[in-house]
Amino acid sequence: MPAEQPTAKKKAGVKKVAGKKKKDAAASAGVALEPSLKKRGLFSKDLKVMMYGYGDAENPFSATVDLVEDIVVDYVTTMAHTAMEHATGRDGKVQPEDMLYLVRKDPRKFARATELLRMNDEIKQARKSLADAPEDIVDDDAA
Repeated sequence: MPAEQPTAKKKAGVKKVAGKKKKDAAASAGVALEPSLKKRGLFSKDLKVMMYGYGDAENPFSATVDLVEDIVVDYVTTMAHTAMEHATGRDGKVQPEDMLYLVRKDPRKFARATELLRMNDEIKQARKSLADAPEDIVDDDAA
């Protein structure tokens, strides 16, 4: 007697995300899984500079930049989708705390994210205090 074939087949390229299929989660969020071909190259200039700063050639191969860009876009998209799933109780709006929650187990990412949020708050406070300053103080400093 021949061995029975499994009745359920795996669908290629479909990952489960928090109990949902990745395609379903993305479709419900209204976002395409694959990066748009029109948007390709949006970060290439910045990535080339970053890659050079981390030791790559001054003018890296375009295929390498495209690959790194695909990885970055995929990572950011996945993080945004996951943050949206965690934010469903608050009208689906992603807050900085949602992103901190996602990187909480990676000490380097968590420290960097908290540092960036702290610096952002300091910049906001400085702009607010500058805007609230009387005009004569601002004019005296320029002279």
